[in-house]
Amino acid sequence: MDHISSLIPKVLRNRGLYDEAHASMMVYRAKKWLLETHPEIAASLDPHALKDGILTVHALHSIAQQEGTLLAPDLLLFLQSGDTNAVREVRVSRK
Repeated sequence: MDHISSLIPKVLRNRGLYDEAHASMMVYRAKKWLLETHPEIAASLDPHALKDGILTVHALHSIAQQEGTLLAPDLLLFLQSGDTNAVREVRVSRK
């Protein structure tokens, strides 16, 4: 009998939903990291989507964009620590 942790990825792959679920998990982890490590700026930065290995983060204003750009390398290292192939780049842009 398979363990539940191995069944879920199999079902998601069979249904064609694995990539979307994985992207959602990376966006969730980015939001959580921002809230835990930089709560003062987290409200102004919104990790939005992961597509083709690029995590897009929307900034509400130019100061948040500058802060997000400075935090991007640390966020990338954090996300790659769990899955080295998931995220290749973090881009911060104005919303």
